[in-house]
Amino acid sequence: MNNSISKVLIIIVVFLLLSGMLLADKDKAIILEEKISYHIKNIDNAKLKVYKKIKILNKNGEGYSTIVIGENNYVKLKKVKGEVTDSNGKRLKKFDEDDFKKTNLSNINILMPEAWNKYFEYKHPSYPYIIEFEYEVEHKSLLYSRGWFPQYNVPVNKSEYNLIIQHTFPLKTQSINIDVEPSVKKDGNKTIYTWQLFDIEERDLEDYMPKENKIQKALYFIPMKYKIKNYQGSYDSWKGYADFCRILYKDRYNLDQKTKNKIIELVKGVHNKRSICIIDSTHNQSRFQ
Repeated sequence: MNNSISKVLIIIVVFLLLSGMLLADKDKAIILEEKISYHIKNIDNAKLKVYKKIKILNKNGEGYSTIVIGENNYVKLKKVKGEVTDSNGKRLKKFDEDDFKKTNLSNINILMPEAWNKYFEYKHPSYPYIIEFEYEVEHKSLLYSRGWFPQYNVPVNKSEYNLIIQHTFPLKTQSINIDVEPSVKKDGNKTIYTWQLFDIEERDLEDYMPKENKIQKALYFIPMKYKIKNYQGSYDSWKGYADFCRILYKDRYNLDQKTKNKIIELVKGVHNKRSICIIDSTHNQSRFQ
C-alpha cells in the first residue's frame, strides 16, 4: 500500500512540475501597448500607422522582438523607427529602415505579381527587455485594407484601433468576439472611429485545428468600393467581387500569337519531346531561374 501511495505522490509531483514549466513557458512576452490607425483618403489612397511596445520576458519570447512588414506593388513602407531598452530604461539599440533586411516572396497571384517582406531581428542575452517601434505604410489600393486583430499568443495590456475616413466613404465592419462600440469624433472633413480593448488574454489554441481558429478576436473593415490601377471593384456582393476578378483576369492567361508560333516551330517534327522543348523555350523568361 505504501509503495502505491508513493507512486501516486511521485506522479502528482511530476505533473505539478510539468504544469509549472508549461505556465512559465506561456509567460514569454507581454504586449504592453498597441495602436493601429488606418486613414482612408480616397478609393486608392490610404495610410496605415502601427505602434507597438512589447516586453520580452525570456528566451521563448524572442520571436516577438522580430518585426516583419509586408510590401507589394500597392503597399509601400514609408518610414519605420524604434528602440530596445533594458528593464531599467537604458537604451540597448536604436533602429530604422537601414537595419531591416529584405526577402522576396514567390508570385502569389495575378493581383500581386511581386511581393516581399522587410524584417528586423533582435536578440539580447539578458531579460527582460522592451522593444518599442512604429512604422507607416502607404496603400495604393483598399483591396489590401487592414483590419484589427488585437489578440496574440501572449497577453495584451492595451490595444487600440483607429479608422479614419476622409469625406464620405461607404464601408462595412464585421467583428468577431469584440463587443465594444467605437467612439466617434469629427475632425473637419474626417470621421474618426476608435475601438479600445484592455487586458486581452492570449489565444486559446488547440492542436489540429484549422488556421481560422487562431482568429478569435477581430474587426474586419470592408470597403464597398476599391480600385487597382484602372480597374474598379465592389464588395457589395460576391457577384461584385467575381465580376471584378473576371474583368481583371480576362485574357491574362492566354498566350499571344508570337509565343504560339514559337512553340509550334519548336515542336515541329518532334513526337515525344514536346514538354522538354517548351520548358527550354520558357526557361529564360521565367522569374524562377
